[in-house]
Amino acid sequence: SVKLTLTARNIMSTVNPKEQALNEKRKGNEAFVKNKFIEAINHYTNALDLVADIKDFDNTQRSVLYANKAECYIRLTRYKEAIPCCESAIKYDTSNIKARFRRAKANEKLSKYKDSLRDLQYVIKKDSKNIKALDLMRIVQRKLGNTSDKSLAYDPETDVTEKDQNDICQYNELNHLKVEYEDELQELTTRLRGIDDAQEAIEMLLDEDACRMELANCFMALSNEDTEQWLKTQSKDVKAQIRDIKIKLNVTMDAMTKLRGKLKEKFGDHIGLPEVKK
Repeated sequence: SVKLTLTARNIMSTVNPKEQALNEKRKGNEAFVKNKFIEAINHYTNALDLVADIKDFDNTQRSVLYANKAECYIRLTRYKEAIPCCESAIKYDTSNIKARFRRAKANEKLSKYKDSLRDLQYVIKKDSKNIKALDLMRIVQRKLGNTSDKSLAYDPETDVTEKDQNDICQYNELNHLKVEYEDELQELTTRLRGIDDAQEAIEMLLDEDACRMELANCFMALSNEDTEQWLKTQSKDVKAQIRDIKIKLNVTMDAMTKLRGKLKEKFGDHIGLPEVKK
């Protein structure tokens, strides 16, 4: 029994600490995905402990481990504990944007708005399209009373005016109208195709009075000439309807495009607007 125990220890001692650390990191990530944040923290801590005395361990990986711990603390609303983790992450990798953003999140929750603002400015400078950072920037700017920058002065989650609501409703109504026009256009196009097929069929008829018109439950004989004339009238009428629908559809889509541009300029991707596809 003692011999077996010693053998097991010897085997464990030969395992590369770096590999063990990366394995702990993987386990931490798996726990995080399952919202088991305390378990994830333990795995990330184990990984850091395993490489604590290994100088040639990749500092980028070390930074990621600290940043991951910070995010776990934030999810647990333990914001004070998240701050030192973020600072360690930045110490080992000054370009770790996630660590800076997480420190900004924690500081915002701790009402340290100026500290939060500094990190957010860094993040946005490096990634100007970072939507989450921009959203948090708006909140922090409002808390600090800085509303001179119109792009940051409003909160898209709350600052929806009555005019905005009307515009959004109007856009949805236009989209509904667009769908109706498209369905009607498709129906008329199918009908016109049927008329064209009927006209071609008449030209192939050998009997002069082979055409019949259905009236209620009865069929009335029509000459081929009268039938052709009737079909021409129907074709002309349907084509006129198609032209009218296309004009209405184009007007509707132009109005949607203009209104969509206006709404996206203010709200970005915060509100889901159906795309205008021609």
